[in-house]
Amino acid sequence: MGFVGQRGAAFIATLILARFLSKEDFGVVGIALAIVTIVELFRDGGVANSVVTYQGDEKHLATTAFWILIATGGLFCGSVILCAPLFERAFDYPRLAIILQAMAGAQLLDTFRIVPNALMGRRHMFRERAICETIAVTVATAVAVGSLFILPKDQQIWSLAFMWIVRYVVATIAFNAVVPVIPRLAFDREIAKKLTRTGAGMLMSNIPSGSTEWLCTIIIGIRTSPVVAGLYRVGTSLSLPAALIGTSATTSLFPILAMNRDDPVKFVERSLRSIKIVNIISLAFVGWFIVVASDLIPLLLGERWSPAVGAAQWLAVAALLKTYAFMCSTPLLASERNSYAAITWWSAFVMMLIVLPWVPFAEGDATLPASMTALVMGTGAIVGFIMLSLGLGFNIGRVLIALVPGYVVAAAAAAGSFVVARLCGDLEMALRLAFATIAFGLLFFPLCGKIIGTGWLSLLKVSGWKSMLRSEDEKNVQPPVIVKETERREE
Repeated sequence: MGFVGQRGAAFIATLILARFLSKEDFGVVGIALAIVTIVELFRDGGVANSVVTYQGDEKHLATTAFWILIATGGLFCGSVILCAPLFERAFDYPRLAIILQAMAGAQLLDTFRIVPNALMGRRHMFRERAICETIAVTVATAVAVGSLFILPKDQQIWSLAFMWIVRYVVATIAFNAVVPVIPRLAFDREIAKKLTRTGAGMLMSNIPSGSTEWLCTIIIGIRTSPVVAGLYRVGTSLSLPAALIGTSATTSLFPILAMNRDDPVKFVERSLRSIKIVNIISLAFVGWFIVVASDLIPLLLGERWSPAVGAAQWLAVAALLKTYAFMCSTPLLASERNSYAAITWWSAFVMMLIVLPWVPFAEGDATLPASMTALVMGTGAIVGFIMLSLGLGFNIGRVLIALVPGYVVAAAAAAGSFVVARLCGDLEMALRLAFATIAFGLLFFPLCGKIIGTGWLSLLKVSGWKSMLRSEDEKNVQPPVIVKETERREE
């Protein structure tokens, strides 16, 4: 429910802001957000995940991690604040510098949130973390929307920036209220070595996994115009539910798998369960969105955003493929097979460098850049499945079979929904959208329930989803062969 609340609030805010702000405004803030998000990876340095998986004396763990993060946060966020005018000249985007400086300053404050957030993950305080994040997003949404009616027309771009600035500030306050971290003048060098060593390994995977999507935004922004960058950014926002399913699943699954990495049976069982359920949920959104996007986007945002339809459809596919890469790399990271996870994401990163800087883009069109983004994420997904097999001994055939039910029913539901939309072609846009949505749901969930063996109407009830997760073949799963690093070296 926390995930639904926070993402729902952000999604609604995007819909409202898009009706008031221009494509150029979304382009400028999108580039600023891309820059600070990439900087955030280096600011964290993998230390947060290292705190979650740390095994040893916790006496000085929080304090040591805090001082490491303060140092890296000051270095990287301060660099962005100083270099903001250079970014504005490079992109030739007006007001990029001041917005970038404000967001980097808020991100520096957000450094105080990282350790409490990591401790929540370590203690499996998922409910509390969801509440804190939901509060932050809700307050930020209210401030962003409210500021639309206060700021002058030429300053309304700040409403979009407030979505992220206020979120950083409120999240920092909320997380520290639940898990207060009061740093002491103490620094344990041995703990610091462990955190930075583990964090460096995770960072090799986190850099490409966290930066590839945002670097796509930056490259497109450099090669095109603020209008195309804005269309691309709105398309990304509209595909947000699919994109964040993978992110949310990874955030919740990582500490669980990390604590069960010495129990191969539970480890593989929970990994396969997660891949199956996340695939079904992701496909439900992506299949529906592709069918209805041509009606949904003009209806929600206005006709001037119709050029974003193609980009949004391709970016939804890219989000699905990125989810697969996440679900493959998470077990690898949790079992400290960092090099295999890194290969997954670096393959996507390299594909991005091959295609995006060189493929010719049509002026004013964001569809081709979005399709290239899907190609990039698809590369990561394919390599991810291979690495899951090589790194942990997962049966790749079994993993792929877990994906089949979702694809069969998604294709059938999308086809039925498309036919209904065509038959309702003469109706008002809103009615056509409603009938297509109802048709998709009536086909997808009963067919999915029947194929996985829980019953036609099972997935219309919470008990049906629980039954799906307890399927017999997963109960009797055989553990994969997990080769220890010492054994590898001996061989």
